[in-house]
Amino acid sequence: MLAFKKGMGFTLIEVLVAMGILSLGILGAASLQAKALRYVHMADSQRSAVLLSRDLIGRMRANASDLAILAMYGHEGDGDKPEFARNCAVQSCSREQLVAYELSQWLGEVNLTWQSVSTSLRAIPGTESGFLLRIRWGRESKRRGNCTELTHRVGNSGCWQTRVGF
Repeated sequence: MLAFKKGMGFTLIEVLVAMGILSLGILGAASLQAKALRYVHMADSQRSAVLLSRDLIGRMRANASDLAILAMYGHEGDGDKPEFARNCAVQSCSREQLVAYELSQWLGEVNLTWQSVSTSLRAIPGTESGFLLRIRWGRESKRRGNCTELTHRVGNSGCWQTRVGF
Protein backbone atom coordinates (compact mmCIF):
# COMPACT_ATOMS: atom_id res chain seq x y z
CA MET A 1 0.00 0.00 0.00
CA LEU A 2 1.21 3.49 -0.84
CA ALA A 3 1.38 6.10 1.87
CA PHE A 4 1.14 9.78 1.11
CA LYS A 5 3.54 12.06 2.87
CA LYS A 6 2.24 15.24 4.42
CA GLY A 7 3.23 18.43 2.62
CA MET A 8 3.42 17.01 -0.90
CA GLY A 9 1.52 19.21 -3.35
CA PHE A 10 -1.03 21.97 -2.86
CA THR A 11 -4.45 21.90 -1.35
CA LEU A 12 -7.46 22.92 -3.38
CA ILE A 13 -7.89 26.11 -1.36
CA GLU A 14 -4.32 27.21 -2.04
CA VAL A 15 -4.83 26.66 -5.77
CA LEU A 16 -8.11 28.63 -5.76
CA VAL A 17 -6.54 31.54 -3.87
CA ALA A 18 -3.59 31.63 -6.30
CA MET A 19 -5.95 31.53 -9.29
CA GLY A 20 -8.03 34.37 -7.79
CA ILE A 21 -4.95 36.56 -7.29
CA LEU A 22 -3.73 35.78 -10.82
CA SER A 23 -7.13 36.58 -12.36
CA LEU A 24 -7.27 39.94 -10.51
CA GLY A 25 -3.85 40.80 -11.93
CA ILE A 26 -4.92 39.89 -15.46
CA LEU A 27 -8.15 41.92 -15.16
CA GLY A 28 -6.17 44.91 -13.88
CA ALA A 29 -3.77 44.71 -16.81
CA ALA A 30 -6.66 44.45 -19.28
CA SER A 31 -8.35 47.48 -17.72
CA LEU A 32 -5.10 49.43 -17.90
CA GLN A 33 -4.72 48.52 -21.58
CA ALA A 34 -8.27 49.70 -22.37
CA LYS A 35 -7.65 53.04 -20.63
CA ALA A 36 -4.35 53.46 -22.45
CA LEU A 37 -6.07 52.93 -25.82
CA ARG A 38 -8.75 55.49 -24.93
CA TYR A 39 -6.12 58.06 -23.93
CA VAL A 40 -4.15 57.41 -27.13
CA HIS A 41 -7.33 58.05 -29.14
CA MET A 42 -8.03 61.27 -27.20
CA ALA A 43 -4.44 62.43 -27.71
CA ASP A 44 -4.68 61.72 -31.44
CA SER A 45 -7.89 63.76 -31.67
CA GLN A 46 -6.28 66.64 -29.77
CA ARG A 47 -3.24 66.47 -32.06
CA SER A 48 -5.50 66.59 -35.12
CA ALA A 49 -7.32 69.62 -33.70
CA VAL A 50 -4.04 71.43 -33.06
CA LEU A 51 -2.74 70.70 -36.56
CA LEU A 52 -5.99 71.79 -38.20
CA SER A 53 -6.01 74.97 -36.10
CA ARG A 54 -2.46 75.77 -37.11
CA ASP A 55 -3.36 75.16 -40.75
CA LEU A 56 -6.24 77.64 -40.70
CA ILE A 57 -4.25 80.19 -38.70
CA GLY A 58 -1.44 79.95 -41.25
CA ARG A 59 -3.90 80.57 -44.07
CA MET A 60 -5.27 83.57 -42.18
CA ARG A 61 -1.81 84.99 -41.48
CA ALA A 62 -1.16 85.07 -45.22
CA ASN A 63 -4.02 87.62 -45.49
CA ALA A 64 -3.44 89.41 -42.17
CA SER A 65 -2.59 92.72 -43.83
CA ASP A 66 -6.22 93.26 -44.90
CA LEU A 67 -8.69 93.15 -41.98
CA ALA A 68 -11.71 93.04 -44.31
CA ILE A 69 -10.36 89.89 -45.98
CA LEU A 70 -9.37 88.45 -42.61
CA ALA A 71 -12.92 88.89 -41.31
CA MET A 72 -14.23 86.74 -44.18
CA TYR A 73 -12.73 83.65 -42.53
CA GLY A 74 -15.30 83.91 -39.71
CA HIS A 75 -17.89 81.15 -39.73
CA GLU A 76 -20.09 78.85 -37.64
CA GLY A 77 -20.58 75.30 -38.85
CA ASP A 78 -22.11 72.09 -37.54
CA GLY A 79 -20.28 69.66 -39.77
CA ASP A 80 -21.62 71.32 -42.88
CA LYS A 81 -20.18 70.16 -46.14
CA PRO A 82 -17.90 72.82 -47.57
CA GLU A 83 -19.53 75.07 -50.10
CA PHE A 84 -18.38 74.64 -53.64
CA ALA A 85 -15.75 77.23 -54.31
CA ARG A 86 -13.75 78.07 -57.37
CA ASN A 87 -10.58 75.97 -57.51
CA CYS A 88 -7.95 78.59 -56.89
CA ALA A 89 -5.18 76.01 -57.22
CA VAL A 90 -5.67 75.91 -61.01
CA GLN A 91 -7.52 79.18 -61.75
CA SER A 92 -6.79 82.76 -60.85
CA CYS A 93 -9.03 84.06 -58.09
CA SER A 94 -9.85 87.30 -56.35
CA ARG A 95 -8.87 87.55 -52.67
CA GLU A 96 -12.49 86.90 -51.65
CA GLN A 97 -12.63 83.78 -53.80
CA LEU A 98 -9.30 82.65 -52.37
CA VAL A 99 -10.66 82.97 -48.82
CA ALA A 100 -13.76 80.96 -49.76
CA TYR A 101 -11.56 78.32 -51.43
CA GLU A 102 -9.19 78.06 -48.45
CA LEU A 103 -12.07 77.86 -45.98
CA SER A 104 -13.79 75.14 -48.01
CA GLN A 105 -10.50 73.20 -48.21
CA TRP A 106 -10.02 73.49 -44.45
CA LEU A 107 -13.61 72.49 -43.64
CA GLY A 108 -13.19 69.49 -45.93
CA GLU A 109 -10.15 68.37 -43.92
CA VAL A 110 -12.05 68.87 -40.65
CA ASN A 111 -14.98 66.78 -41.93
CA LEU A 112 -12.60 64.02 -43.03
CA THR A 113 -11.03 63.90 -39.56
CA TRP A 114 -14.23 63.53 -37.51
CA GLN A 115 -17.69 62.20 -38.35
CA SER A 116 -19.49 64.57 -36.01
CA VAL A 117 -17.87 67.98 -35.77
CA SER A 118 -18.69 71.64 -35.36
CA THR A 119 -16.36 74.55 -35.94
CA SER A 120 -16.52 78.25 -35.23
CA LEU A 121 -14.22 81.15 -35.88
CA ARG A 122 -15.42 84.42 -34.39
CA ALA A 123 -13.91 87.82 -33.93
CA ILE A 124 -13.07 88.53 -30.29
CA PRO A 125 -15.07 91.58 -29.15
CA GLY A 126 -12.95 94.60 -28.41
CA THR A 127 -10.03 93.65 -30.62
CA GLU A 128 -9.39 94.75 -34.17
CA SER A 129 -7.88 91.52 -35.41
CA GLY A 130 -8.37 88.84 -32.76
CA PHE A 131 -10.28 85.61 -33.30
CA LEU A 132 -11.41 82.63 -31.25
CA LEU A 133 -11.18 79.33 -33.11
CA ARG A 134 -13.12 76.40 -31.63
CA ILE A 135 -13.38 72.81 -32.90
CA ARG A 136 -15.73 70.32 -31.20
CA TRP A 137 -16.02 66.67 -32.16
CA GLY A 138 -18.06 63.66 -31.09
CA ARG A 139 -20.75 64.28 -28.50
CA GLU A 140 -19.19 67.66 -27.75
CA SER A 141 -20.06 68.89 -31.26
CA LYS A 142 -23.62 69.73 -30.13
CA ARG A 143 -22.56 71.86 -27.14
CA ARG A 144 -22.10 75.59 -27.11
CA GLY A 145 -19.89 77.88 -25.06
CA ASN A 146 -16.24 77.69 -24.10
CA CYS A 147 -14.25 74.49 -23.90
CA THR A 148 -13.58 73.42 -20.32
CA GLU A 149 -11.27 70.80 -18.84
CA LEU A 150 -14.19 68.42 -18.24
CA THR A 151 -15.15 68.34 -21.91
CA HIS A 152 -11.71 67.04 -22.89
CA ARG A 153 -12.31 63.83 -20.94
CA VAL A 154 -15.58 62.54 -22.43
CA GLY A 155 -14.99 59.32 -24.40
CA ASN A 156 -14.49 59.87 -28.12
CA SER A 157 -15.41 63.51 -28.00
CA GLY A 158 -13.59 66.67 -27.20
CA CYS A 159 -13.16 70.36 -27.71
CA TRP A 160 -10.22 72.50 -28.75
CA GLN A 161 -10.11 76.26 -28.76
CA THR A 162 -7.41 78.81 -29.30
CA ARG A 163 -7.20 82.59 -29.44
CA VAL A 164 -5.56 84.10 -32.47
CA GLY A 165 -4.24 87.62 -32.70
CA PHE A 166 -2.78 89.34 -35.74
